[in-house]
Amino acid sequence: RSYAKAVVRLSNGPHQCAGRVEVYHNGQWGSVCDDDWDVNDATVVCKELGCGNVLAALKLSQYGGGSEKIWLDNVMCSGTEASLMDCYAQPWETHNCGPGEDASAVCSGALVKAQLSVTPSHDIFSMGESVTVTCSLPALHVPMQVHFLKDQETIPDGIQEIQHAYGTSSLSMTNLSLFNQGNYSCFYTTSATGQLFIAPTSDPFQIQIGRFCKHMATAWKGFQ
Repeated sequence: RSYAKAVVRLSNGPHQCAGRVEVYHNGQWGSVCDDDWDVNDATVVCKELGCGNVLAALKLSQYGGGSEKIWLDNVMCSGTEASLMDCYAQPWETHNCGPGEDASAVCSGALVKAQLSVTPSHDIFSMGESVTVTCSLPALHVPMQVHFLKDQETIPDGIQEIQHAYGTSSLSMTNLSLFNQGNYSCFYTTSATGQLFIAPTSDPFQIQIGRFCKHMATAWKGFQ
């Protein structure tokens, strides 16, 4: 293979540090077949892109199929190489792969903060109201554990496992009282290669409890 001007990227993921592995060669982007693809290969990609540690080496086009061009097959890295181009692979465009066999990588740099939403969403909540706090996660295709916080303290029963790609985890509260007032947020963790990785905490949402329902307050104003 000629290594000149070959560039690597991660495509079609939720972040530049997670997605389908693609190589730019001969003026065109092409994918990498997942034959022999493993964590050593993904480690090199993450390192080459400045994306931190590897979280997963994925097969079977987890981030969708690429273009019709498949540039590399049977990539085999030791994990110490500085670039994917330093690893063994078949000659350019020599492969026995079909659609749905693209390699992907997920790196720790893709651990962006979760998004928090509250349903229903008010400036002031009513006593006795029911509320659902939802923590939405990026599509990283790795097991994640979600932690809910109230006033920056972990809620013990607000820890939930998320295994699927487009994960959401919800914390439901019924019959709101003054005890439920506070700033709510969430974060998630994942483990890979014997390490625990912690994502940044989401932006907080304040739940403030009023003593009267909104419609009651409106009606009261009408009598004044």
